[in-house]
Amino acid sequence: MEGNVSAVEWVMDLNDACCHVGRGKVFVFIPDLDERTHDQKEYCPDALRAFRQIPPFFYAPVELTADEVESWWSMDRETRLACRSPRHIGLPSHLPVLPFDVSLNHMKPQLDPVRTASITVCIGPDQSRPCVAPTAQIRALCTSYKGIAWVCQPGWDALRKWTVPGIRGAAEALERLYRDRRQDLQYYHTLRQSLIVVGREAAKAGQAYVLPTAQHMQEKQEKAQRAQQRSQQMNRGRRERRQKASGAS
Repeated sequence: MEGNVSAVEWVMDLNDACCHVGRGKVFVFIPDLDERTHDQKEYCPDALRAFRQIPPFFYAPVELTADEVESWWSMDRETRLACRSPRHIGLPSHLPVLPFDVSLNHMKPQLDPVRTASITVCIGPDQSRPCVAPTAQIRALCTSYKGIAWVCQPGWDALRKWTVPGIRGAAEALERLYRDRRQDLQYYHTLRQSLIVVGREAAKAGQAYVLPTAQHMQEKQEKAQRAQQRSQQMNRGRRERRQKASGAS
């Protein structure tokens, strides 16, 4: 995976990894609130604050059948996202699930102090080595508060013991945490009820949130690709000018 991606995009790739492993589904319970436009944030600040207090993602320890895996690979990006959204979860209400948050695209590890997930996946500039750990243990290493985030000033080396090899390693780490940290699990119906309550309160106030569409994610990827191409063209132009200057001398 190259360039900056959103947490939702990364989680969808995490579902791809689960298919390779043959176990686990990761659901987008709350959309990427940081992806809201300025107008959306101004229009529904109370709803955004309320939704931010609900864990945005959760892992369910589901065995994947060959038919499910084949069906997943046959779907387009938008259909996959819909299958992992609140409207199409289709899990038993009594099933324990593992809520988690994703923090990514930061030069140093950061935590959102409002989030309530007990597990956090931190992804730095080297996206091939994500960190998957209990939020409280990462928080203990955060020594400064900047803006709206706790920052681990020692940097990514401080989280080395929790790093895993790639996105498939992250999928396997979530499965291990599900088995080993029963205190961090929540029943699916509890999470669902929290979402219903917050949604009703937002609706009463005339507020709402919108789940990013596949088109939105594609546009963001294309924008990042164009920026990368411009950077490459500028670098190529500088090299050519240096070569011409060197030849002239």
